[in-house]
Amino acid sequence: MLGNEYRSFNVEEYYENLRQGIMKAKMRDNIIERYESVLSLDKKELENMLKDVVNELDLSYLAMDKHSHLGTPPAKLVRLVLNQKDREIQMLRQGFMTTNT
Repeated sequence: MLGNEYRSFNVEEYYENLRQGIMKAKMRDNIIERYESVLSLDKKELENMLKDVVNELDLSYLAMDKHSHLGTPPAKLVRLVLNQKDREIQMLRQGFMTTNT
């Protein structure tokens, strides 16, 4: 009739492995779907998203004037602003006062 290898078959383990495989496939499909949605954006949409990020930086008029003439790349501009904010936070923690001018 049935051999020993069939008697030791663990149905729960089989279904758990199957469930995990399905979950991995769903996660993979989700990642692929997100990647494809980014790829489907055209250049104009990406430029608009980048402008939105730069606009959210809330740069002073002096900084806007300086960086618009220099043509600072947006990624570098974001890094400069984040570094400046880090310095401001550090100074505040050390007891310096801030002025909004």
